[in-house]
Amino acid sequence: MPDGTVFEGPAGIRQYLLDRPEQFTRCLTEKLMTYALGRQLAFTDREDLDRIIKQAAARKYGFRDLVHLVIQSSAFLSK
Repeated sequence: MPDGTVFEGPAGIRQYLLDRPEQFTRCLTEKLMTYALGRQLAFTDREDLDRIIKQAAARKYGFRDLVHLVIQSSAFLSK
């Protein structure tokens, strides 16, 4: 990996991602928001993105919760 981490096989990838839940969630949220909004994210979307990630952490990073948070964001609702 770019940070020098070495892993082996699918179990190694899984552990790598589990050790970095906020980083994984940020990337996934950016992709979900890009798809949901039908456009690239702008600097003005940063506040929504940060809020969604914080709320997702409080909800233990559930995927269903993450999708709900994206569609309840002000960026999505103002679309």
